[in-house]
Amino acid sequence: MPLFEKLQIFPHFQGSSYSVSISDSDAIRNIYVANSGFPKDARYTNFNLGPVVSIFSAIDTEYRNTRAKAVAPLFAPARLRVASEPHGVIGRCAAEFVDQLRAFKTAEVKVDIVDLSARLSIDVVTEYLLGERYGGLGEHTSLSLHDRRQTKLSANPFIFAIVAFSRFSLLPNWIFRFVYTFSSWINSSDEVVRSFVQLERFIDRVMGSALSAKDGESPLAPADSTYQGRLLQVGISRTEAAAQSKAIVFAGADSTAVMLATILFHLVNNAHARARLLREIRCSKLRATTPNNQDTSAALTDPQTLPYLRAVVKEGLRLGMANPTRLTRVVPATGLCVGSIHLPPGTVVGCAAYMLHHDPDVFPDPFAFRPERWLEDGQDEGLRRPDMEKSMIPFGAGLRACIGKNLAQQQLYETVMAVVDSEVLVGARTCQQRIEMIEWFNGFGLSLARCALQGGHKVIATSRNPSRTPDLVSEVEGKGGKWIGLDVTDSKSAQVVDNLEKSGDQIDILVNNAGYSVFTPVETITEDELRAEMETMYFGPLRLIRAVIPHMRKRKFGVIVNMSSGAALEGNPSMGIYAGAKAGLDGVTRVLAKEVAPFNIRTLTVVLGTFNTSMPSKAVFGTVPLPDDYSGSFTEKMIQAIKSGQFVPNGDKDKAMKAVYEVVVGEGIGAGHESEKLLPLGADMAVRVKTVQNYLAHSLEVFGDVTNNVNLDK
Repeated sequence: MPLFEKLQIFPHFQGSSYSVSISDSDAIRNIYVANSGFPKDARYTNFNLGPVVSIFSAIDTEYRNTRAKAVAPLFAPARLRVASEPHGVIGRCAAEFVDQLRAFKTAEVKVDIVDLSARLSIDVVTEYLLGERYGGLGEHTSLSLHDRRQTKLSANPFIFAIVAFSRFSLLPNWIFRFVYTFSSWINSSDEVVRSFVQLERFIDRVMGSALSAKDGESPLAPADSTYQGRLLQVGISRTEAAAQSKAIVFAGADSTAVMLATILFHLVNNAHARARLLREIRCSKLRATTPNNQDTSAALTDPQTLPYLRAVVKEGLRLGMANPTRLTRVVPATGLCVGSIHLPPGTVVGCAAYMLHHDPDVFPDPFAFRPERWLEDGQDEGLRRPDMEKSMIPFGAGLRACIGKNLAQQQLYETVMAVVDSEVLVGARTCQQRIEMIEWFNGFGLSLARCALQGGHKVIATSRNPSRTPDLVSEVEGKGGKWIGLDVTDSKSAQVVDNLEKSGDQIDILVNNAGYSVFTPVETITEDELRAEMETMYFGPLRLIRAVIPHMRKRKFGVIVNMSSGAALEGNPSMGIYAGAKAGLDGVTRVLAKEVAPFNIRTLTVVLGTFNTSMPSKAVFGTVPLPDDYSGSFTEKMIQAIKSGQFVPNGDKDKAMKAVYEVVVGEGIGAGHESEKLLPLGADMAVRVKTVQNYLAHSLEVFGDVTNNVNLDK
């Protein structure tokens, strides 16, 4: 890779200082490892826990070392192996995780693997480190499996709120404080407050147990066996120990859950890898239990000795990236050389896992799950490259790497091994790759996005100018989505699809929602007005559809949803071009459905009646005055009704988009109807559909004889 591609320079808002993103793995040793690595920069104060400096955010080395050394013995490999035995914390939690997966499979009920992984992770982290299980796996077990699908881990709203602010963490602290305060205000909710209170009570309880152990009142929980207890032993205050304990729950539970869900997702979709891993696990267990076998049972007790399992977990960590952003440091007085470039003292530098883990020169086919690349002895299928190991920084690097990485990896190894060995993934399939692209927002788009986000999907929302809706952008991105600028009338707009795919954002569901009407008779609409409507509602969506199909075809999965209108069936005067654009796309979609069906791609046309969106209030009217001959006509009355605000839709957009969501994912009203291609919504649609039926039937009644008598004479 050319040097200039390995350095990206960003203004750092501090005089002439700059922040440099380095995607050259040769720089990792100097920045993070040699001589304890470069010091952290001031932006890490963004991660302080109010007045408490966390182990992660500490810039003062001595401050950090006092706390890190106190808890380090808890992460010793030998201790973790004991916890992984059948009756150990990790072993028991992994077994319960498998049992719950099996229950969902037996009942043929879909399971939210991210949520279930979060329940497992928070239980492992809390019981192993804090001495008491949070109870994530046990929550909601009194409900039926169908009802449990609608519930989520109680700690998640607060954890998500904390995780969400990390997108601002690269900002200088003075800007961060303002943005974070605003974001917190936007995203605050009763659900977050309840989640916070429950987690706070849990931390208070484990702190009480730790204080009792410290005072010798709790012989069952030695003070040196817990994270908070060891902090108290070295003189850390109760307040700080509680805050540090809360931080380790945030850091450990969420990121490990995402990594586990990533690995299991890929194993579901890669039967070959799953079968190979199962053979390795079974052979290891057989060797360990063979009588008089001279080989030790290390392979059974330590899954990290299994080559292919190790490859699967490493590939999952590469793709999942616990922290994809730059891990920033300050260049010391000696400066830093990256290739032929010298960076002066004081420059903020950092390497990002996202850049390093997806470097095509180091990881061929970088966005594909290919565990074989990590194998040795010629089993790598030509994928292994010399710099792979040093380009992997899922937990950071050097002495300031993630303090809990050993626990995270142990949980991943044990759980993946248990899940694959149980064969519970056999016959499983993913509903989709949980990335959706919703094009334009007018009310329908936002409602559908909220349904998708609530359902655990990732949403990529687009609009012409995201800066005009900062609150909506914050809402979507705060829940794990993404918002990008897109003008569908731009002839190059389809490039956004390829760019997203190249960056790893696979689009499995495309929703075309753009639409507006110029209210004017067909005869008076100008050429520019006509073309603008057609670009927005016909050519623009077609560009995106044509761009996304090759990617969906390659993956043998995809859903294309086009929001149409009752006007496409039976339009009102003054909406001719709107009706024509929607009807045109509907016609193309009907043919498209037949073309892409062999590739497991389906289409859904949603024919909408009148709903409470912003469309009537943002109506556009023709620039050419209405000719006098239209005076008193239905066309004039229609335009006047829109202008005066007398037109009051009676449809609820939120209910409609809930129905769309359920039909797309096959839940609720959509269960068993995944193959349907047309979804009419709105009370007025029943009348319109009947009108069209009568219109067609009448034509056959009148002209039926001639219809069947225009053939060539034999």
